[in-house]
Amino acid sequence: MGLASAVAAAEPADFVTSFPAGVACDFELGIEGSGANYHSREFFDKNGNLVRLLTAGKGFALTFTNDVTGATFTEWNGSAL
Repeated sequence: MGLASAVAAAEPADFVTSFPAGVACDFELGIEGSGANYHSREFFDKNGNLVRLLTAGKGFALTFTNDVTGATFTEWNGSAL
């Protein structure tokens, strides 16, 4: 089991989303992200309004699922696992 698979299995997903067929792929696509190591910083103007949000870090372990066949592909930081 790769590191991202271990992370994904050990922690609940940070986000889950799906796309209907024809939007991202020819089939229904599910995406699950977990294990992110990131930091966010908010910037406000003099009136206290949020004007910028900066997020940086290593990113998520992503699992892409063909919701029709159940086939999956997992990657972490650009490397397939």
